[in-house]
Amino acid sequence: MYRAETAEGIGQPGGTLPAHLRQVSALPASWGARSAPVSAGRCHAFCGPDGFPVALLDLGHREELVEAIGVEAEALDYFHASCDRKSSYRGLTDNRGTFIDRFTCTRM
Repeated sequence: MYRAETAEGIGQPGGTLPAHLRQVSALPASWGARSAPVSAGRCHAFCGPDGFPVALLDLGHREELVEAIGVEAEALDYFHASCDRKSSYRGLTDNRGTFIDRFTCTRM
């Protein structure tokens, strides 16, 4: 279940979490991106990305996010949230870099 009551009180770059989400979604919108990346930017904190102190939506409720923003945008949101940053970031610029899903421990 989405915890709207907590979103306004969570500090983030740019002020509150809602302000941060608006800023993040504005960037791909300014590039003329399709709606899925814009929606994913607006919702990128829902599944609790690595380093973010709270998940606004339990992973067991991903289908609710799919219904709200669509399959592609939710998949982008999950991909972002699932990134094991410590293990994945150092290899992102390497063609052989490994992405590790921190929820399933799957290597991609």
